[in-house]
Amino acid sequence: MCRTGNYARAVLHPPTLIMVMALALGVFSSSATSADLEFQVVDGQVLGPNLEFSGEEVSVEVVENSYISGEYMLVITLPPERAAEFERLTANNVGKYIRLSIGGTVVSEPKVAEAIAGGEIAVTGPFTKRQAEKLANQLR
Repeated sequence: MCRTGNYARAVLHPPTLIMVMALALGVFSSSATSADLEFQVVDGQVLGPNLEFSGEEVSVEVVENSYISGEYMLVITLPPERAAEFERLTANNVGKYIRLSIGGTVVSEPKVAEAIAGGEIAVTGPFTKRQAEKLANQLR
């Protein structure tokens, strides 16, 4: 993972992963609302196009971060029929930030380094197992 400031650089690995630095830990709502998972382009102060998924559309699991001992991450798998939408969103916004929200709470805002294909996203940060499970439960 390559970090730039408070953000990690999006890195393409098979399977494709977005490595992100968490911006918000602490208080998360106990259940998700309307758009359970949302990706929104941030271009300066202007919010651009977004892509929303319900918790029923995605699968999520909590795994130990193999790069940093004792930290956990979420691995979110988008539905195959919508993975191309996410790839287009990232391809059209290289160099910009994409805000990741779960249940209306901003979790991270990584900078897109390149188009992200494959529909699998790893959300990393200084998450304890409990914190990662709490986020994952909002998407289940």
